[in-house]
Amino acid sequence: MLPGAYLSDPGVVVRHAAPVGADALSQLRGAYVLLLEDDREARRAIEDLLDDWGVIHAGGATLEELAPEVEAAGRIPDALITDFRLPGQLSGAACVQELRRLIGATVPAIIVTGESDLASVRAVMPPDTALLQKPFDEAAFVLPLLEAVVRARRAESLHIDL
Repeated sequence: MLPGAYLSDPGVVVRHAAPVGADALSQLRGAYVLLLEDDREARRAIEDLLDDWGVIHAGGATLEELAPEVEAAGRIPDALITDFRLPGQLSGAACVQELRRLIGATVPAIIVTGESDLASVRAVMPPDTALLQKPFDEAAFVLPLLEAVVRARRAESLHIDL
């Protein structure tokens, strides 16, 4: 949470944040994330961060490539991460909605974008989705991910649907 705003509010754009401590980062260990990013280098950079934090992840360049991971994982992901601009007709926002439909739960999502006009991105953002504008720093990326993982674990401990 940032002062005055919840990261899950689709209107919030985060680019920089204070560093997150090791205790907070340890909460990410064992979390499961689906990553949809068509740029191989960008996907690899995010995967490297997730690896550093002990996050289990499945990634793909397209929804078609990532969708089989939903069934194969045998568990509900703690978060979805997607680029906004993807090849084909579906935006990252539409892919979040489709992944949630396939999963059967409203999994918190993070959409990253290089768009300069954020109003058009905000207009189509699904609920429970954080927005990160490229370039962003590591701490800005970890904040909404931590929020998602903490929410998912709380829901799991209470045995409720996200």
